Amino acid sequence: MHIANNMSYTGEIKEYVDSLTEKERQGFEIAKDHLGCTFHIEKSIGFKRWKTKKEERKPSNASP
Repeated sequence: MHIANNMSYTGEIKEYVDSLTEKERQGFEIAKDHLGCTFHIEKSIGFKRWKTKKEERKPSNASP
C-alpha cells in the first residue's frame, strides 16, 4: 500500500485506507492535498460510512 506524504496509519484508519478502491484512494489523496492540515479522515463521510457498516457487521453479544 502506498500512502502519499509518507503518512503512516494504524488501527481503523489503516484498515479503512487499505479497503479503498483505486478511484477512492485517488479522491482521498486529492482531498489530503487540497485541504492539507485541515483534512481529518475520521470526519470524512467515507470513513464514517465505512465505520458504520463495520459496526453493523459485528456479531451481537446479546443473547435471545
